[in-house]
Amino acid sequence: MQTRKNLKMNKKNKYILPVLLVAASLASMALVSTVDAQVSGSAGSSIAVTRTPYLSIDAIPDSFAFPAVSARSTERDVFNSPDGALSEGMIIQVTDARNSGGYILQAQASDFTGGGNIIPASSLRVVSTASFDTPVDSAISNNVHYLNPFTGPQTVVAPVNAASTNFGQAVVFDEVQNIPKNNSLNTPVDILKSCLPANEGRVGAMAVGLAFALKIPPYTVPGEYNSTITYTITDYTEDSCP
Repeated sequence: MQTRKNLKMNKKNKYILPVLLVAASLASMALVSTVDAQVSGSAGSSIAVTRTPYLSIDAIPDSFAFPAVSARSTERDVFNSPDGALSEGMIIQVTDARNSGGYILQAQASDFTGGGNIIPASSLRVVSTASFDTPVDSAISNNVHYLNPFTGPQTVVAPVNAASTNFGQAVVFDEVQNIPKNNSLNTPVDILKSCLPANEGRVGAMAVGLAFALKIPPYTVPGEYNSTITYTITDYTEDSCP
């Protein structure tokens, strides 16, 4: 299953100094579901194909905006949570109703492009957190929320979980990257990950919060930049899990 989220970046000029306004907004969102089909029936009868059990992404982070910054000769960091606290609506939630096997949830971004100029996707980084309130009761294990009711092993890993809850500091993103864990979105970043054999499984919803940081390269040219973040959930079932 893939969930696509578009980011738009707008820039403005002020006087003779190039001023970069970095903003990300939701341009479009499409949900494309790939489900495991449960087939039932017998000879001489119709066959009903249902949408359960399934593996799905239920919610993705809202649109967000980076604060305006001035382009300069050295790189600088901007954050979608500049005051440090996780921004509202930055939750990603998945449901596994198969009761069989595990899954991987990943995120990846394309380069920011505009007017022939590029801000590479490697400049966009992500961390996850369980430091937020859920709308229903939940249990937290390994920095992942398990929403009630939930059955099965609570062993999902959040590989880019941040040690700090201050998401307005570059060091928080640096520490995750230096573990080392990949949290630069030019390549697929594991957000949630857990291998299980087919004879084990989970039934229920799981969630984490996401925070983003963008490194503005030196001498970034003012203009409009666009990128797409793609969230992908795939099966991760093996007889012998690592």
